Amino acid sequence: MSGSSPRRWFPWLTAALVLLGVGALALLPTEDTERRCVFPPLAGGEEAIIFGGDTFLGLSADRLMAREGRQAQLQHLAPLFAGARAVVVNQEGAITARGPMRGPNGKKRGYGAHPKTAAALAAAGVTHASLANNHALDRGIGGLRDSARHLREAGVIPFGWGEDLDEALAPVVIEAGGVRVALVGMLHPWPKYWKAGWAVTEDRPGLLMLRRPRIVEAVARARDAADLVVLFGHTGREYQPLHSSQRTEADWAVEAGVDVFIGHHSHVAQGWSHHRGMPTVWGLGNLAFGSSGRFGGDGYGLVARMVLADGVLQRIELLVIETDPARTGYQSRPARLGDARRVLGDLVTQGPSELVLRGDVAVLAATPPTGSD
Repeated sequence: MSGSSPRRWFPWLTAALVLLGVGALALLPTEDTERRCVFPPLAGGEEAIIFGGDTFLGLSADRLMAREGRQAQLQHLAPLFAGARAVVVNQEGAITARGPMRGPNGKKRGYGAHPKTAAALAAAGVTHASLANNHALDRGIGGLRDSARHLREAGVIPFGWGEDLDEALAPVVIEAGGVRVALVGMLHPWPKYWKAGWAVTEDRPGLLMLRRPRIVEAVARARDAADLVVLFGHTGREYQPLHSSQRTEADWAVEAGVDVFIGHHSHVAQGWSHHRGMPTVWGLGNLAFGSSGRFGGDGYGLVARMVLADGVLQRIELLVIETDPARTGYQSRPARLGDARRVLGDLVTQGPSELVLRGDVAVLAATPPTGSD
C-alpha cells in the first residue's frame, strides 16, 4: 500500500481541526456583545414605576409606522414595561391633527404627532405622559388641549400643564409598593418660551415652568396627597453632558422637599447621583423619537425603574437603551450588554457617582452611601 503514513499527517490534521474550532467559536455571539439588557426580576412585594425620556412617534419614523403600525417605534421596549404599576414618559410635541404654525420653535420645527399615536403609547404600556416640554405648544394652545384629550381617551394621564395654575399644580398620584408617589412635570423656562407666554398662570393655560417658587408650590400641594414627590423635569442642553443649570434646579428641588429628581430633554443619557442626598437621574435621553438627531452613531438613553416595597423607595435601576436611528431604524431597543457596560462606565462620571451593578442595570440607592454628598 502506497502513500504517507497516518502517523505523519495526523498531527497536521489535528492542528487544522483545532484552528477551525477556534475560528468557529470566534464567530459565535458572546454574552457581552450580543445579549441585550433586561431588568432583573422583582422580589416578592416589590412594585415598580418606570420612567422613559423624550418620546415622539412620528416625523422621520412615519414610513416605519405606515409599514408596521403606529406601535412600531416602541415594540422592542414594550417588554421592559410589562408588570410595572405605571410607565411615565415625556410626550414631546403635540398629539393633534392641526397643522404647523409659527412660534418660538419656528414653523419648520413644529412637532405634531398623529392622534392615533396616543393609543400606540397606551398599547405599549405607557400610563402617564408629561406635557411640560419645549414642543408641547408647537401647534398652539389648541394642539396642547388636543394632546391632553387624545391621551386621556387612550387611557394615558397627562400632567405638567393646565387650563390654569390650580389645575397644573394638582397632584398626579400613583400607588405602588405601599407608597403614594406624586408626579410633578416641569419645563425649564428658556427665555423664548417664557416670552411667548407658554407658562401657565392663574388665568391662562400653559405649562408648569421649572422655577423655584413653582417647585415650592407644587411640593406643598403634593405633600397633602403623597408620600414621595418626583420632579420629572425637562431641562439641560441638547446632546450635551450635565450642565451647571441642572445642578441649580436640583438645588431648588432639594430645598423645596422633592424626594426624587428625574430629568429629560438632552436627547442623550446623562449621569446619576445623590444630589445633596436626593436620588437624581440627570437625563434619561430619548425613549423613542422620530428625529434623526445628532448622535454621531453612538446614541443611548436610559430607562429608569423605581422599585418600591414595604411603604418606601427601595432603589432606582437604570437600563441602557440604544436610540440612534442610524443604528436602530427608529426602533429603540435595549442595548447589548457590552455596550451598556461601556455607556454606564462613561455616564457615572457625570453624576458623579459610583457604578453599582445589579445584573444588567446600574443601581441608584434610595439613600446615599456613607460619606457621599
